[in-house]
Amino acid sequence: MYNLQKTICVVAGASSGIGREICIQLSYCGATVICAARRKEKLDETVELIAVNGGVAEAVACDFTDPEAVEGLTKYVLEKYKKIDTWVNGVGVNNAMGITWELGNDQWFHEIDGNLKTCYIGTKCAINAMKDKGGGRIINMSGGGVVKPEIYNSAYACSKTALVRFTECISLELQKENIPVKVFAFGPGLVRTERTIALVNQEATKKYMPGIIDRIKNDEATPIERPAQFVAFIATGAVDELEGCLLEEYMNKEQLIRDKKHIRKNQLHKLCVKQ
Repeated sequence: MYNLQKTICVVAGASSGIGREICIQLSYCGATVICAARRKEKLDETVELIAVNGGVAEAVACDFTDPEAVEGLTKYVLEKYKKIDTWVNGVGVNNAMGITWELGNDQWFHEIDGNLKTCYIGTKCAINAMKDKGGGRIINMSGGGVVKPEIYNSAYACSKTALVRFTECISLELQKENIPVKVFAFGPGLVRTERTIALVNQEATKKYMPGIIDRIKNDEATPIERPAQFVAFIATGAVDELEGCLLEEYMNKEQLIRDKKHIRKNQLHKLCVKQ
């Protein structure tokens, strides 16, 4: 277990699934966790799960597609807790599945809003909250379709790939401006959650991406604790030298620490175009 005593962590998308588990794992490590999402009743459940184990958390309802709402959340946390050490952009949607040119425009753009727009708003607010408070860490949740193209899932793949490039760009800007905020992209893998179970039951998934169904139903998905514990690992600062990188749940943590200089020197775990 990692030591995150006296740290303040904001988790967007904390009402269920990976976001909820991240909150739980951060609290196990001693962090005070601000659990944020739209569904207040579900956030209260997250807080109760944390409290049962002696952790400290607070539920704050927030729509992360609304810049003013996220700015309000940030202001509230700073006024009450004086700082934010870690911010996790964990809001995500994956509903626009199918032949791209047969999807409705709203379907496709909703995916972009749910994955990329929320990440932009959250990152912007987090940096402005952290830059004059000694710095911090931002973790942007990646997903399928980044490392290689994903057929019949273009909106999700494009939004998550853009999120990774966004993370790289922001990291370079932070370094150039000498701002002590570290930003990472993180791929949690395919995890069995409320959202992925709902995905399995969609006709579009059965038709276009049956492999997901097999992995979820056969219990071959990534155990939910693993990516959540990896987020806690990043929050400790152990891999700060890898700011701007895409880290993934299957990676060996000890090896990442050993290879930090090599990874940084050779620009590994970054998006690149083969030429």
